[in-house]
Amino acid sequence: TLGHQGYTDWKVLRIVAADNLLNSANQVRKIFLILLAGCSIIELLLISLGSKRITAPIQEMCSKMSLVERGELDVRVSVSGIREMEMLGNSFNVMVEKLKDSLHKMYEVELEKKQVQLMALQSQINPHFLYNTLDSIHMMAELNCDYEVGVMVTSLAKMMRYTIGAGGTGGDVKIRDELEYVE
Repeated sequence: TLGHQGYTDWKVLRIVAADNLLNSANQVRKIFLILLAGCSIIELLLISLGSKRITAPIQEMCSKMSLVERGELDVRVSVSGIREMEMLGNSFNVMVEKLKDSLHKMYEVELEKKQVQLMALQSQINPHFLYNTLDSIHMMAELNCDYEVGVMVTSLAKMMRYTIGAGGTGGDVKIRDELEYVE
């Protein structure tokens, strides 16, 4: 280094080894790098903890959704942590409950539909069985030359068809059909 003396006008030269100058700079650089590494590690830990706080509820929800996809409707998501995740968890739970209710209602409607179909089939089968029985009696009466019994059975079958058919429904009936029925 070069210095100046004010009153003598002399120049003073001081020689310092480069190692001494760089030694201080190297120490500062080492301290800076250690602090930088420490801060980076702390930052990575904080990021890791923060991301786990966010991703853990999302992973739980994904696993619960997979269960719902497989038909398990009794699953619920725990709702704690980040406010948005709590809202999402509550919405998921409400959705699963509504889905469960809807499926239960659909099942009940389908069951009622099947019962109505069964009753309709039974109501169709019973008259056909009876008509077939009456036709069999009519044929036996014809074979035994008992024509009066055949006419009576045929009349009974006509009356049954009339009362089960249009005449028994309360709909519009022609007067001619009513007179035939009375006869």
